[in-house]
Amino acid sequence: MQTRIQSYIRSSYGIEFITLFAYCSKSVPGLDIVGLPGSQARMITEKIHYLTRSRKIKVPRKKFVLSVDHNLIDEKTFKKQVDKMELPLLLLYWSLAGALPIKNLENCLVRGNLSVQGELIQESLDEELMESLQNKEYLKYLSQEDYLEVNTIR
Repeated sequence: MQTRIQSYIRSSYGIEFITLFAYCSKSVPGLDIVGLPGSQARMITEKIHYLTRSRKIKVPRKKFVLSVDHNLIDEKTFKKQVDKMELPLLLLYWSLAGALPIKNLENCLVRGNLSVQGELIQESLDEELMESLQNKEYLKYLSQEDYLEVNTIR
C-alpha cells in the first residue's frame, strides 16, 4: 500500500511545492521518517506515536515509511519550516493505517504543525499561495474545515 500528499514551503523564490510519499510493508513493524534532519525526524515520529495512541487509533503491525522529497529546495530554508510537515506526515500515516475517512490524499495540499494536545496550527490562504495554486489546478487545499473539527484532531 502506498500514498502521497503535497505540501509547500515559503522560500526567497516564493512558494515551493514538496511531495511527501509513504508506503507500508509486512516487514519489521515500525515508523520511519526519511528526508528530515535527524532530531526533527525523531521528534515528529514521537509526536505521531503519541497522537495516535492518545486517540486510541489502531495501527496494523507493519513497517510504515514516510518520506519528504525536498531535494531541490535550499536546505537552510527547509530546516526552518520542517515543523510544518507534521500535519501532512500524520495524515499519510493515518491514511495508510486505515484511520481516515478520506482514502485518496494524492490531490491534497496540506501544511501545518500540531501540538501534543492535537491542536492544529495552520496558515491561512494568502495571495501568494493562491497564485501558486493556480498553476497546480489538480491540487485541493485540505483545510481544517474540510476534515478536522475545531482545530483539533479527534
